[in-house]
Amino acid sequence: MKQADLINSSKNWKEDYEHENGNYMCHCRLCKQSFLGHKRRVMCKECTERQVIGTLIEGEHPDEIYPRAATWLEERRNWMREVAILKQEIENLKNQS
Repeated sequence: MKQADLINSSKNWKEDYEHENGNYMCHCRLCKQSFLGHKRRVMCKECTERQVIGTLIEGEHPDEIYPRAATWLEERRNWMREVAILKQEIENLKNQS
């Protein structure tokens, strides 16, 4: 992708530009395209809007368009559960002392 194309891409989070960490080149986990935005973003604006709004494209369900999305979300949920368990174990150990 040419630099001019990247700068003008609809995948970019233009509202992030004014922030200190808002002008990083990121890589979307769903469409695998580059975009500009906050350094911690994992999805481009287009993919995020499709997920949030639930827009159907050409009659297809979003999970058919982005089959990795459901898997990624489930992995994230599992990770968050593991973090909660570890936090509780640490708290229990502190209380035993």
